[in-house]
Amino acid sequence: MSKPPLRIQVSTLWEYPSQNYGSRPQGDQNYAGATPSYILWNLLNRYTARGQLVVDPMCGSGTTIDVCRDLERRVLAYDINPVRKD
Repeated sequence: MSKPPLRIQVSTLWEYPSQNYGSRPQGDQNYAGATPSYILWNLLNRYTARGQLVVDPMCGSGTTIDVCRDLERRVLAYDINPVRKD
């Protein structure tokens, strides 16, 4: 099944066909409670611009880090129990 093209959702009901967009995964797929990257993609496109700083104090699997890099946002991410080196 192919994924639909990325587009900003304009309604209050967001539907995402999978955990990740594109051909490579964002974040750690084995991390319990990982936020779907489609949601972060939508929010970051709505509320931030290229080059802006995004802070994620509970980055968990690192999905925010990966999506910020894809969208050319600077990111400061940390977690009480880090599972990634970046």
